[in-house]
Amino acid sequence: MELLAGQGSPPSRCLDLEQTWPLDARMALYLLESETTETSQPARTASPRNLARTACRVRAKLVRVCDGRPECVEMFVRDLSVGHIGFVCTSPLQCGDEYQLNFTPSDLPVQISCVVGRCRGFIDGWNEGVLHLHAANAQANQAPLRLAV
Repeated sequence: MELLAGQGSPPSRCLDLEQTWPLDARMALYLLESETTETSQPARTASPRNLARTACRVRAKLVRVCDGRPECVEMFVRDLSVGHIGFVCTSPLQCGDEYQLNFTPSDLPVQISCVVGRCRGFIDGWNEGVLHLHAANAQANQAPLRLAV
């Protein structure tokens, strides 16, 4: 599966379900984005944050089996690009761990294989990070997924 975001003509509106999030998740995202705005530095061209991103506010779950036990982590997607998904969550995640990301951006549920690229704490109890979409997603025999509507 290929994730397409911000390609073609600009979307008339972006997926925003933030109002359905718990208040603490909305506050964490607000604080993170305020911090990012205040500390903005000159862009580095190789940074994933410099890729064209589309705001996307959906609740999602990361799922994997570790040591024979299923693990499930609730997370909140903040934005996405062609190969990355930015998020906030309350669970510290290890870089390099592979997960299945499950969410429903429209009427159809979506499952995407991904790898944790970064996860760092930014306020007590909250982490922000990036998921790298797994290479196998681009090879799947499915139509591209368009999240911006």
